[in-house]
Amino acid sequence: MSTETKERRSPLDTSAAAGYLNVQPNYLEKLRCTGSGPTFIKRNGLVRYDPNDLDAWLDAGKRQSTNGRSAGALYDRVEGRQRFARIDGDQIKGMSYHAEQPRPEREGDVWVPVVHEDSEPFDLATHWRLPPRHTLVCVDGVPDRVRCTYPVVVKSWEHA
Repeated sequence: MSTETKERRSPLDTSAAAGYLNVQPNYLEKLRCTGSGPTFIKRNGLVRYDPNDLDAWLDAGKRQSTNGRSAGALYDRVEGRQRFARIDGDQIKGMSYHAEQPRPEREGDVWVPVVHEDSEPFDLATHWRLPPRHTLVCVDGVPDRVRCTYPVVVKSWEHA
């Protein structure tokens, strides 16, 4: 029986994560507010980023075309991993990518898959895709999935 040990990289603070992603720290702060950035850890008021989550977020942005969701656009899966949301009661507590559905770490936690969709048919030439809205979908009162809906609007200066 072989035992593989995966080397764990230290979490990064906002400034270091911004440097890793080659963006400004305030951009990461904005993404945290909109929920469209990489998964982050918040403990005792400190925000940290797992480098693996930063890599997954970068990989999720890879495209083979500028034509919306191309064959290379990976919204639900990244490198063979599915995006899952951690649910506590009726609240979405966090999202991250996993090879398989994670086991709850605490009593009351539930992990459900995240499904991505556009609110309307999307054409890059005539539409904007706005930051997503996350909705918990329950079946018979039991959390089933999180629907990540990207609002699609007609391009105009109001949305630029």
